[in-house]
Amino acid sequence: MFRAVVFDVDGVLLTFKSSWEMVHRAFGSRGSLEDMKKYFKGEISYEEWCRRDWERWRAARQGVSAEDVRKVFEGIERYLHPYAAESVRLSKRRGMAVGLLSAGLAASTSRVAELLGVHLWLANPCWPCEAVVEPKDKAKGLLKLLEKIDISVKETIYVGDNIIDVPAMLAAGCSIGVGDEQLRPFSTYWIKDLSSFEEALLQCINHPRSVDSYPHYEEYEYGHGEGYYLDWVRLLDLD
Repeated sequence: MFRAVVFDVDGVLLTFKSSWEMVHRAFGSRGSLEDMKKYFKGEISYEEWCRRDWERWRAARQGVSAEDVRKVFEGIERYLHPYAAESVRLSKRRGMAVGLLSAGLAASTSRVAELLGVHLWLANPCWPCEAVVEPKDKAKGLLKLLEKIDISVKETIYVGDNIIDVPAMLAAGCSIGVGDEQLRPFSTYWIKDLSSFEEALLQCINHPRSVDSYPHYEEYEYGHGEGYYLDWVRLLDLD
């Protein structure tokens, strides 16, 4: 029996794919592909990656503050997916707790949570830099979120749209992959976008089944929240 639905935010409930990229656009700076690669290769920490982005923002706009970052998302409602609110309502109507889990910015996620009436969420503060939800291991972030409501990961449906969601998707009792075709092997059910969420939710509830172990992960116990050790990172273009 499922007791919770946890949604990724950027690219699922929001139509943009990265809250970090939205801040870069607002400040006229650019993110670094090389820093992203260094992070996923383990050459720099998340905190260092975040600090370097702050340096780029400050170089582009002198005196930038955490409040300036928050203001970037004041009009975020125009980026809500047309079926975001309905997907949350459908989940609550089924008696599910609803949570949001993002490796993006808390400034964005907190606003989405407010708009959708969701009180349970985790995301990363923009300053001081802290990996509350480690992008390498969203399964650990999922466990941290569920501890707040004493629901197990196997009683949870996870909804994600990105390769970094794979550890959380494999840890959950049922997973719904959104959009990215690469997620099909890791999803219990795959949908193009949230317009098909109700059908996938009902499939999870009425026809529960686990994802077949992906060949590279046969010895891995998915409930432990240690997705960092999976070689799913190989699916990223780090060359």
